[in-house]
Amino acid sequence: MKAMELQSKGIILRQEAILINDINRIIESAVGYTHGPEKFTSSIVCQATLKHLRSGGGRSRALLSFYVGESLGLACDHAMALGASIELLHNASLVHDDIHDRSVTRRGKPNVRAVYGDDLAILVGDIMISGAYGVLAEHANPKYIPQILGHVHARVRDVINGQWSDIESFKRCRTIEDYMTIAAAKSGGLIRLAMELPFIASGHLGSIVDKAGRCAESYAVAYQIFDDLLDIQEDSKTDNKEQSLNIVHLLASEMSPSEAKNEATRIARDMLSQVIIECESLPRGAGAPLINLSQQLHATISYEFGK
Repeated sequence: MKAMELQSKGIILRQEAILINDINRIIESAVGYTHGPEKFTSSIVCQATLKHLRSGGGRSRALLSFYVGESLGLACDHAMALGASIELLHNASLVHDDIHDRSVTRRGKPNVRAVYGDDLAILVGDIMISGAYGVLAEHANPKYIPQILGHVHARVRDVINGQWSDIESFKRCRTIEDYMTIAAAKSGGLIRLAMELPFIASGHLGSIVDKAGRCAESYAVAYQIFDDLLDIQEDSKTDNKEQSLNIVHLLASEMSPSEAKNEATRIARDMLSQVIIECESLPRGAGAPLINLSQQLHATISYEFGK
């Protein structure tokens, strides 16, 4: 039985690797790269973008969107297009975020701004944003393109406003409610799209789209809290930088550091438990992919920071 389970898991992993490769081809084509045997010299912007895109990342948003779309009966190419567009937007936000943070590494390697400078890094982010809309216009179901493009714009606007709130967080963030609002806008906008776009592209009502999006947003905030728990020391104030937004530091203003850590852990776990409950009522089992992610994160948080 164990051998059969391992074999089945191996097949699933190979299928997922093929899927990621197909999504990557869509993503890279969107920023100007031509796949094939012919000789083609890509622009410096394209080359810098490929450096970032090929530096790592599990394409988790694309996979989530694809599996939700598959549950809802979307055609394979339409589901992949939704996922590819979200990954382009996500990676654009990472490149621009590095500029704001003056970071020089990403995933343990020199990032785009470190290698090419800020001017080109801005253009790398821009071409990925443009590419996201291009992918949707070319590959998504024509019937729903107006709704999809309008919804993507709204979520990108949320992410931009969330990024500014994060930059200004040392002035604005005073309460847990402030933190949740900022984290939801900055971290939740694009993961919301991964759940929302498949429902829009399959013709579901706005109330269902919103419910799916709120589940994804709660998951994203819980994940941000998990990151905060891992980065308590890194986010602390030093002589060279201001304290970064971190829920543990915020809670520690009202309780001991150990109590703050425990409270942040509780909040994250409770949010994930609620996500699982809400996702179970989404139609056609389309909440299952997010349920799986929530269960995995809940288990990781419990293992790392106690029950």
